[in-house]
Amino acid sequence: MYRTRTRSSFLIGAALALVCFGAKAVEAASIPLVDNNGVSAGWNVTVADVDANDVKLTFVSSSGNRFFFTKDATLRRNGDPLVISFDRVDANAKELVIQNENLVNASGSDWTGFRTLVSSGTTGSSPNFSFVTSDNSAGLGTFNIDPFTSFTFLNQNTELFVSGGTVAAGDTWRPGSTSGTGLAIVTSATTATHFTLKEIPVGGTTTNNPVPLPAAAWTGLTTMLGLALVGTGRKIYHSIR
Repeated sequence: MYRTRTRSSFLIGAALALVCFGAKAVEAASIPLVDNNGVSAGWNVTVADVDANDVKLTFVSSSGNRFFFTKDATLRRNGDPLVISFDRVDANAKELVIQNENLVNASGSDWTGFRTLVSSGTTGSSPNFSFVTSDNSAGLGTFNIDPFTSFTFLNQNTELFVSGGTVAAGDTWRPGSTSGTGLAIVTSATTATHFTLKEIPVGGTTTNNPVPLPAAAWTGLTTMLGLALVGTGRKIYHSIR
């Protein structure tokens, strides 16, 4: 029923952050999202320079009109969002699916919850992009969130909040691992071309002198790349959206 799945990888890191702008370090660069044959998924991906070394996206497979990927990231700031921006550059762009993640807790304190949000604005009263399971299962299907034990979809399925467990400082959380269900990012708004994926660890105060997010990482991208990365600062669960 589905097309054969193929595998490869691509890296968003410091070297790629300089591709478009030469040797001078800048806030971010927009990188095409491609499969193992170099075929575009119809999306460009942007990570602020402050986080570029900490994010790796790996193409897993294509199935029908869906592009499955794994995301590896090191998160250093509890309460602050790691932001990855996606811009559709092709009207026939594939739907994106997070197959699984490997998230390193480098914050210096434990995580007791985690928030994954897709921010995209609305069309009428409906969000432009939202989450569904890749196989249309109810809830999370088989999408693994261990060691967390509870989950809630909030704000019209634009946020997944998990809790009821602990990821110790220095450990790696692997949502979606050993499961066949991915977390798809879908839209019914044909004119919607942009969303940001935000991931926010919920836990205690960091103890390892985290690098603060500079204002340019948020406001500079809007001017340079036309991306709506909005700084939210260090906020607790109920005050960040």
